[in-house]
Amino acid sequence: TMVEQLLNGETTNLTSASFFEAATNTINLQFDLYSTSLTHLSTLMEQQLYELKMNRIMLVLLETLIVLVAMYLFMGFYIGIKRSITTIEQAAISIAEGDLTTSIHLHTKDEMLEIEHAFNKMTTGLQSLVKEIGESSQYVTASSEELHVGVEETTKSIMHVAEMMSDVSEGANEQTARLQQSEDALQHM
Repeated sequence: TMVEQLLNGETTNLTSASFFEAATNTINLQFDLYSTSLTHLSTLMEQQLYELKMNRIMLVLLETLIVLVAMYLFMGFYIGIKRSITTIEQAAISIAEGDLTTSIHLHTKDEMLEIEHAFNKMTTGLQSLVKEIGESSQYVTASSEELHVGVEETTKSIMHVAEMMSDVSEGANEQTARLQQSEDALQHM
């Protein structure tokens, strides 16, 4: 063929008409290739554009889903914490009103469980403290009654001693008066 002859460096016998015809055919083939390539590239580009749009839609949907899941988890966390705090608050009010049998059960497995244990330990400690105060109060009451009885007996003893001292004082005064009379009588004699 003519292309092989040109590539091999052989001389060819071409007429201008055959060269024009070959060149025109080559140019037409180039335009056909260009047209076919353009159609194919256009189709590929439209396909890639469609895929990019679909990817963008999927990303937006995925981001929306992630945001919704995050909001759901946050709300669950918030509600759980709020419920635990409300339970602790109600128990604290109950204890403040005097019900020391109050304990809490938060049904969690996080740091709130530690707060539950500490709160219940505090309640148990308060119960023990009130019990000890009650026992001490009974002891103080019993000791007070014993002291009262002792004070009454001591008061009676003091009163008895005071009466005896009064009697002794009266006896001493009488003795003094008699001695004075005796002395006066001795002096008149």
